[in-house]
Amino acid sequence: MGAGIGGLACAHELSKDPNYDITVIERWGTVGGLARINPISVEDESSSPLYSEYCWKAISYSYVYLLQIMQEIGVLENLLPLRTFLYDNGTLEYGNSFVTELDLLRSGLLSFGATWGDIAKLAILYLYVKALPESFAQTYDSIPWNDYAHFLSPVARRWLVDSTAIYLGMDYKKISTYTIFRFIRAPRVVSNLVNPNFRFYSLNGRMDTHFLDIWRDHLIKAGVNFVLNKEITSVMTATKHYVTTQDVTATYIRDYDVYSADILVNAMDVGSLAKLFPKYNTLAAIGTYVQCQVMIRFPSVVMGESIMEKWAEAHGITLSQSSIFSKRGGIGRELRGAVYICANSPWFLMARYEASLWTKGNGPLSIGIGIWDVKGLNNKTALECTREELAKECWMQFVGKCSELAAQEMPEYDIWNTVFYHPQRKTLDTIEPKFSNNAGTYHLRPEIYEADTKLYHATAYAKTNMDIYNMESAAEAGTRAAQLIIAHHK
Repeated sequence: MGAGIGGLACAHELSKDPNYDITVIERWGTVGGLARINPISVEDESSSPLYSEYCWKAISYSYVYLLQIMQEIGVLENLLPLRTFLYDNGTLEYGNSFVTELDLLRSGLLSFGATWGDIAKLAILYLYVKALPESFAQTYDSIPWNDYAHFLSPVARRWLVDSTAIYLGMDYKKISTYTIFRFIRAPRVVSNLVNPNFRFYSLNGRMDTHFLDIWRDHLIKAGVNFVLNKEITSVMTATKHYVTTQDVTATYIRDYDVYSADILVNAMDVGSLAKLFPKYNTLAAIGTYVQCQVMIRFPSVVMGESIMEKWAEAHGITLSQSSIFSKRGGIGRELRGAVYICANSPWFLMARYEASLWTKGNGPLSIGIGIWDVKGLNNKTALECTREELAKECWMQFVGKCSELAAQEMPEYDIWNTVFYHPQRKTLDTIEPKFSNNAGTYHLRPEIYEADTKLYHATAYAKTNMDIYNMESAAEAGTRAAQLIIAHHK
C-alpha cells in the first residue's frame, strides 16, 4: 500500500522470492512518494516539459540499504559526490566536513562565532549521552530538543537547534531530544559501495529518469504489478485481507476496486494510514508538519551558473581559476553540485543548483527553508506566506548581499503541488504532511511488524536503525519488512 521508497524497497526484496505475487497500489500516477517527480503543465506545448520535486536529495555514504538497491538495479554510476559547501559568511569547505557527527563543530560553530564554552558543554553532553542506558535515554523522547538545548549560546543554538529542519527534515521546535541522542549514540556505518572520502552524493540527473523509473522497470520485469492513481479507501483484515481503492482520476463517476491479499504492507504516509487504522491518529496528529522547497528556474544553464558565481563573489568567496577546465557550461568544479548555506538569512536557507550536477537538462535552483516561524524580510513567517510570497521571500533572502541579483526581476518559480495556502487559516497547508520525530512520538511509531493490525510497515516513520524520516530509513524498513514476511511464511 504505497509506492514510495519503502514500498518499492519491500517489493524489490520480495521479488527475489518466486513464491510471492506482489501488487503495489499507489494514489499518484507515478512512483517514489515524496521522492517522486511531478510534471508541470505549460501553456506552450512545444516547449520542453517542466518538472517539480519536493526537495533536492542527498544520499549519505551511510545509506547502506538504499545504496545496495541502487547497485542491484545498476544506477550507482549516476551518483556524484557533493564536494563543496559555501556559507554566506564567506566560508568555503570541501569534501568531508559537512554538518555530520562532531564535524558540525568545525563546520559551523566556531566559524560563525560560537564560544569554546559551547564546545566544552557539547563535549560533556556527548560523553553523558554515550554513557546512558538505552531505557533511560528513551525517557528524553518527551522533551523537545529546542527546550533541552537552552544552555547553548544563540550562535550554537542556530547551528544545533534552528538548523535541524533543514539538515534533518524535522520540525526544529518539536524534534525529540531522544532523536538527537540517537544520532550521538549510533555506531558509525559506511557503505563500501561509494568513496568514503565523500559523505554525501546526489544524482547526476532527475530523480525519475536516473533512479525511480529504472527501479520501477526493474520491478516490472521481476513480476511486480503496479496499480497507479488508486487511493485506498478501506482495509478489512482477517484471515484474508481486502483492500478497497478509488480511482482518483475519475471526474464524475468514482470507480471502486477490491483487492484481496494474504499479506498487507503499509507504505503510506502517516496521515493516510491513520484514516484506515485509527490507532495511529495520535501519531498523525503530533508527528507531522508542513515543509516544502522553492524551485527557482533560470532560462538557461549558462545564466544559472552565472548567478551562482555572482552569489559566491557577493558573499566574499574566492573561487579558484584553476578549475575552469572542468566546467560544464560556465561553472567551475568548486560549484559543481555545491550546497549554498545561508545561515545568516532569517529562515536559515539552504540551496543547490540542480543543473550544476546534471549531465544534461536545465534543473532548478532548489531552496530549502530551515526556520518556518520567524518573520522574514517581508515581515511574515514562512507559514504565513502564500505560495507566491514564499517564493519571492526565499529568492530575496537567498541573494542576500548580491545587490545585482536583488535588483533583477524575480525568476520563474514552482512549489510542490500538494502545498497550498489556506485562506481561512491564513497559513500554508498540505494534503501530504511530512513526518517529523517530534517529542512524544517514539512510543507511538510502529515496529516493522505489528500483530494487532496484521500489518508490516515499510515506511520511514517505522522504528528503524536510521530512525529519521528519510530515504534510507524507508529503504531499511521496506527491506526488513520483506525479510520478516519471508521468515514468517516459510
